Amino acid sequence: MEVIERENILVSNKRHKDILKKAYITLDRIKELSDDTSSIDLMATDVKSAINYLGEIVGEVFTDDILDKIFSQFCIGK
Repeated sequence: MEVIERENILVSNKRHKDILKKAYITLDRIKELSDDTSSIDLMATDVKSAINYLGEIVGEVFTDDILDKIFSQFCIGK
């Protein structure tokens, strides 16, 4: 398995950067919860959230909110 160092990654899209931060925080919380087996339901919810965050970047998850953010960046002429 290849390890990617954060220092070598450049994310130029602010929306992607914000989503990656949310996914990182969620995955970090999963790591903290992994020591407590009674937290399996919380971990499952966080795993689903992290998958959805990453799905937003690769185009597998769409919501009206995401589409509004994407299209607000385009200038459409009249």
